[in-house]
Amino acid sequence: NSSNETGLRIERATDGGSFTVIKSLGANIKTYSDTTTYGGRTYTYRVKAYNSSGDSDPSASVVVVTPVSPPLAPSRWPSWLLVLETFSFCA
Repeated sequence: NSSNETGLRIERATDGGSFTVIKSLGANIKTYSDTTTYGGRTYTYRVKAYNSSGDSDPSASVVVVTPVSPPLAPSRWPSWLLVLETFSFCA
C-alpha cells in the first residue's frame, strides 16, 4: 500500500519468463482477478505503485502454480484473485 500512488501496475511472468505489465489499475484498488491463466503453468506476480514521479520498486513476488485439470470451456483455467493489500512497496 502506498499513500501517494496514482495507480498500480500488475506484472506477471509465465513459466520463468520476463515480467510484463498485464493490467494498470487506479489508486487504492484492493483486489485484481487474473482471467488469462491456463492450467499446468507457473505464474509469478508482482505489483508496482506509480505516480507522477515514476514507478515504485516492485513488491515481493508471489508464485502461483495452476494445477492441470480437464479443460473448462473454453479451455481456460479459473481466474486467480490477487489481494493487493498483501503487497508492500518501497517508494
